[in-house]
Amino acid sequence: MMISYTAERVGLEGMKQQISATLEMKQLIDRQSTKESTKKGNIGAIGYLETFLKASKIDNTWNNINLETLEQFKQYYINKKTNATTINAYIKRI
Repeated sequence: MMISYTAERVGLEGMKQQISATLEMKQLIDRQSTKESTKKGNIGAIGYLETFLKASKIDNTWNNINLETLEQFKQYYINKKTNATTINAYIKRI
């Protein structure tokens, strides 16, 4: 489980609770007024990003969601023999 987070929320007891960048992305997508199938695809792409971040030991923070990380994400899935069209679809949804 990743420990470093940047987004903060205030919990019931008034204590700050920090959440990961990918969790916040998923929450934002879930609140969108788009079709459920679009939400599902977008949340799935974020899941692939989260898997990559964990496997690569990259902290799941907004500071780390940048061009360099996305290039590494792309290479990670190329190395896993994922179809290029699929990888591009992930990046587009992120």
